[in-house]
This record gives sequence, C-alpha cells and structure tokens, in this order.
Amino acid sequence: MYIREAHPSDGWQMPQNQKDGVVYKDPKTEEEREEVASDCVKSLKLPIPCLIDDMKNTAGTAYSGWPDRIYIVGTDGRIVYKGDPGPKGFDVEAAREKFKALVK
Repeated sequence: MYIREAHPSDGWQMPQNQKDGVVYKDPKTEEEREEVASDCVKSLKLPIPCLIDDMKNTAGTAYSGWPDRIYIVGTDGRIVYKGDPGPKGFDVEAAREKFKALVK
C-alpha cells in the first residue's frame, strides 16, 4: 500500500532518492498520490495490485505503516501476520512461511 510520501522533495529528501531519480513533491491531492504510486508500480515492475491510502492517511495510521511494515491480511480481512518496523525488523522468511500456510 502506498501511504504518504516518506521523503518528498519539498520535505525531508534523502540523497539516495536523488541518485535513484525518485524525486516527488508531497502529493496534495488523491490524483497526485495516484500518479506517484503508479510511477512506483511501473519502476519496480510490481506484479501485484497497489492500494493507495486516502489523503487522511487512514491506513498508514491504523497499520503503523511508517517507516515500513510487512502485513498479511487473510481473505476474511483479519491480520494474520504483522512484522516489526522495517527495514531492520523485516523477517521475510517468517512472512513467507505464514503466507504459504494460508494459500495451501
């Protein structure tokens, strides 16, 4: 899910973002947020749908999505896996195992 821009060019810009050409102003409208998310999906060649948080940052706040997290949500809408804050808290193997158990 794309939540608010973490390192906007009109805010706390990271030098690495400039090197990588990931330079976006903080979106002020849903359309602007959709454009940034679309660019992200294209540049990362994501094979899965991308959800976009609303302008009130409802999902980002509810799921503690900053700095970043891994969540797995079951088909019933319940959270079945919540990782620690990333990137240092990522346990990709634990998430993978939980996901495999769900899709058996």
